[in-house]
Amino acid sequence: MIVFISNFLNHHQVNICNELAKKDEFYFIASEPVAKEQLNLGYDDMNNQYHFVIRMYESEDNKKLAQNILNEADVAIAGSCAFPFEMLVPRLEKDKLTFWFSERLFKISWLELFYPPKLKRVLSQCTKYRNNKNFYLLCAGGYVAGDYKWYNAFKDMAFTWGYFPKSYIKNELQLFSQKQTSKLKLIWVSRYLKLKRPEWVVYAAEILRDNNFDFEIDMIGSGILYDKISKLIKKKHLEQYVIQKGALPYKQVREEMDKANIFLFTSTRREGWGAVLNESMNSGCAIIADKAIGGAKSMIIDGENGLLFSNKKQFKKLLLVLARDRNIMKYIAENAYKSVIEVWSANVAADRFYSIATTLLTGKTMPIYEDGPMMLIKG
Repeated sequence: MIVFISNFLNHHQVNICNELAKKDEFYFIASEPVAKEQLNLGYDDMNNQYHFVIRMYESEDNKKLAQNILNEADVAIAGSCAFPFEMLVPRLEKDKLTFWFSERLFKISWLELFYPPKLKRVLSQCTKYRNNKNFYLLCAGGYVAGDYKWYNAFKDMAFTWGYFPKSYIKNELQLFSQKQTSKLKLIWVSRYLKLKRPEWVVYAAEILRDNNFDFEIDMIGSGILYDKISKLIKKKHLEQYVIQKGALPYKQVREEMDKANIFLFTSTRREGWGAVLNESMNSGCAIIADKAIGGAKSMIIDGENGLLFSNKKQFKKLLLVLARDRNIMKYIAENAYKSVIEVWSANVAADRFYSIATTLLTGKTMPIYEDGPMMLIKG
């Protein structure tokens, strides 16, 4: 039996849950209802759509059922900070096979290492059980293992992991042929927040305009900085190049990604993972991403299936490299698509997870993966 406990089921987790449910008896324990704000934004209430979900917040009986399942399951995945930790204690005290699923701890700066509430929480939860032989870390981002290491937790006990939005197997000839237009099409999809740095899209437009490229950048999303960016676009006289499309339905967003040549991923290190990366790679976009983004660090092999930058100078250089050479752009885009289909898909992740969990339970030799989900992180 496999159990996954977290706050609520969402579109980032549902695909891996469906795949695990095909392999064994499976339960997802939801510790809270889907937030009203998300439902108002059009998110599905997945807690009520799948038979394997235990809604422990609905009644005392459900809470007792959830606790019993969590105690008895052969394998557990526990989403950090998403449920009452004391529910996991009986399992950890018996050293039953458990995977702690987490994004990075230090999203703002390394000074968070000494933030008292975080220090107390990590020490009392993860560091306390560092000698357990069956307590592992699933890293949703390339910086997670290093962050926990500062607390002397999960040394040589961490695996690469992530979020797995639905990946689509596409007709590659059709996908890439629609991108072969004279006008370069770029896309940015996010909320208009400070950590997402939408102003960098305006900077990209200035670069391309000043170098006489024929291009268009679509900005999809909404947020508190929307009007500010609108004014900046007008101030820079970029209205004909930068098109703000607002928030769009998910299906339409994916369709727009399919048409785009380049995806701009401009977030800061506060972006723990960034599922739009999986989606844009699945759409065959050439990605330019800040290397501080958790998902970019995990999924992108720089120069092969995406390009990574760490400052504006590098961002400009990489943008011009792709704009000037369609062959390089196509090479990276094709590799991005293959990475999602062949390595970073929910079915591959579930296969690897199940295989490793089985070997850990039986004492057999654990398979070794060189990249992608469930690669053992050493050191």
